[in-house]
Amino acid sequence: MLGEYGMQNNDLTEVFARKDLRAYFKGGDLDPWWWPRAPGRRPEDWGLAQGELPVYYSLRGDAPETGRNGYEGFVGSVAAGKGCAWLLSIRPSRGTFPRSVHRIHTALLLEDAARLGIAELHVTDLIKFRGPTSARKSEEGMTDEMFRISVECLLEEHRATAPERILIVDSALRKLVQSRSRLSPQGDLCRRWEQDSLGRELNSFLHFLRSKGVPVPHWQGDPLAFNAAIARELSGSKMRIPLPTFQQSPSGRPCMGPVRRGAK
Repeated sequence: MLGEYGMQNNDLTEVFARKDLRAYFKGGDLDPWWWPRAPGRRPEDWGLAQGELPVYYSLRGDAPETGRNGYEGFVGSVAAGKGCAWLLSIRPSRGTFPRSVHRIHTALLLEDAARLGIAELHVTDLIKFRGPTSARKSEEGMTDEMFRISVECLLEEHRATAPERILIVDSALRKLVQSRSRLSPQGDLCRRWEQDSLGRELNSFLHFLRSKGVPVPHWQGDPLAFNAAIARELSGSKMRIPLPTFQQSPSGRPCMGPVRRGAK
């Protein structure tokens, strides 16, 4: 499904093409958002058709359509294949892709095994709508339907990628376990979801994330600790995207080169 680098995973793009999710694109602060594949400067990088310009403009925000850094090897939420690793954050901010991705991409390049290829990392969010990203404020503006859409999308992403390992940003993990959170086992949403079969499946999936997810610090809060966590957790990752013109800096760390193929 990934094949040549830059080709999207159609099962993933279908997740973000859901009508109930797309209905929330209203040009406001709570618009949906997901991670594009690199470089994030064209509709197709976001899994969109050329004619879906209003959605593209909302996702891109005020980020420029040109730039020096192409973030080679970054597959975002739309281009990872089965067996990749996951990085699950809490909620999209109101920032842009370049401002959000830089430290994640740097950590992937600094990981020791990156000389064998950058780890294929599906990056996604627990909540699919822009807003505050702290654990304390992350439920602001969210309705019951928005929470349900978010977790349904996440479950579909999991089915489309069957990740070998799941890294969960610590604030997202707190959202899943703290009793006052609506997505905790004690939360009103999870209790209500027990009343229907799909809701029970969503609860089982959230339980799976709580038990199997590996906590990591947020890349913006503690970049050095995040780099160390990525190096530790992804060193054994089998899914890698080669950087054919891989070079090393004088420090021995990798420099970016163009990416041509996805690793399988």
